[in-house]
Amino acid sequence: MLDNLQEYFETPIEIVFSKKRKTISIQVKPDSIRVLSTYWISKNSVREFILKNESWIRKKLADQKLRVKPVTNLVNNEKLTLCGKNYTLKVNSEPIKEPEIRSETIIISNNFKTRKTFGSIESQILKLLKDFSFRILQKKTFEFSQIMNVRYNSVKIKNYKSRWGSCSSKGDISFNWKIIFAPENIIEYLVVHELSHLIHFNHSKLFWNKVEEFQYNYKENRKWLKENGYKLDL
Repeated sequence: MLDNLQEYFETPIEIVFSKKRKTISIQVKPDSIRVLSTYWISKNSVREFILKNESWIRKKLADQKLRVKPVTNLVNNEKLTLCGKNYTLKVNSEPIKEPEIRSETIIISNNFKTRKTFGSIESQILKLLKDFSFRILQKKTFEFSQIMNVRYNSVKIKNYKSRWGSCSSKGDISFNWKIIFAPENIIEYLVVHELSHLIHFNHSKLFWNKVEEFQYNYKENRKWLKENGYKLDL
């Protein structure tokens, strides 16, 4: 059943059955289709449900493909926007002491000696950006925790594929490092969102009221992130 459908849609399909679910839903991503189904239904019924929604699935697949942003070619004088500020990529041909972000310039080197020590230019810039992202998020989290009067345990950055942040019951907050490509107000919204989970560990009305207390326009920021999140990448 699955093989035929995958060939039909020319896209990998994953079907997840759960005894806790009472309905069927479909999630469409750029490179896959995921079906979440109640356990108490036949595979043929799931197949019929998928085919019944064929037009919707194909439209979503087309939309997702349009939204996939190609990786930037990392060349000299490339412009990158980090935390709402423009930076210029400087690729040196001479060896450098170490890759760094200085003022409004991202400095890396394509020299053999530098690459031998710090890796390819892609590796150099990724490390720089992740370190930069961590510093910004760590600073923002500390600042807003003081304003909101909440305590957290730690801040980490991760390479999430489908989320921007998470918060554990122990107070460990994790952020998708790519949020650094967003404007500063969006980054601050995300920080307030995760810190609010330390007060309300859910998405209840009380939770959103807490977010709004420190982000009066959180709905606009949330909408922006939902609509533009796919652009936040190299």
